[in-house]
Amino acid sequence: MLRKFIVLGLFLSTLAAETLILRNEIVIDKAADKIAEMTSELEAKTGVKVYLSAIQKLDAAETLGAFHSKIEENLTAPYVLVSFSAGDQKIKCTRSADLAKIIDCDDAVDDYILPIITEYRKDISKQTQYSAGLLNGIAHICDTIAAAKGVQLLSSIGSESKNFYNGLVTIVLIMAALTIFALFWARNRDKGGK
Repeated sequence: MLRKFIVLGLFLSTLAAETLILRNEIVIDKAADKIAEMTSELEAKTGVKVYLSAIQKLDAAETLGAFHSKIEENLTAPYVLVSFSAGDQKIKCTRSADLAKIIDCDDAVDDYILPIITEYRKDISKQTQYSAGLLNGIAHICDTIAAAKGVQLLSSIGSESKNFYNGLVTIVLIMAALTIFALFWARNRDKGGK
């Protein structure tokens, strides 16, 4: 009997997870599954829905803004919506007004999605690259909302790569500056002693 409830619970959570990915024409299955898992857990723990709509290309007369707005009209707050058109190389992220102080969509796009999507890579397919970028951005959005609501996501992949990278760059720059200072100091010390 308990086993049936567990299977039913898993089925219902999977069904709920699939509704948060509104349209997927480009995200690979493994990334889509992880996005669905994170967004479903976030919704269950906070009530906030994070939606993704990823398409190959917009219709000829359609803009991403119009496409995005059509989807957004049917959403109820609180939500975040990320729309991406691979062929048009356009992305849009919006959130409901009640999340304005919690999530900055521009930050999510500019710092977590675009750097991965726009990086020139020969070793992986564009589909894989788009999937990684969208997964990273959605992970950041979910982690940020969860932290603001005081919950921890067990499905989180973490989005700390930006912080690690920024910290590493800072350390390298400080070390380079100290090395240059030390070289100039040693050089001037030798000239002063002669």
